[in-house]
Amino acid sequence: MTGYMVREVHLKRVQSEIEREDTHAEGLMLLVAISNLEELNREIGRIQANQLVKRLADVLAEKASAVPGALMGP
Repeated sequence: MTGYMVREVHLKRVQSEIEREDTHAEGLMLLVAISNLEELNREIGRIQANQLVKRLADVLAEKASAVPGALMGP
């Protein structure tokens, strides 16, 4: 719905990067969780909640795009 990877796919990709021998030994992982997403879905509807998640992910992706090698997933 948002155009970004689902969490499980993204975590597998991150794990693969961590296990690579030729990757950097340092980094940063930012995890953003919307703790009341189910409630938000009920209150404003799934479509609007998905749009909100997508807008948040778009802002984070824009910031991450300035970092070489950054991976982005919801």
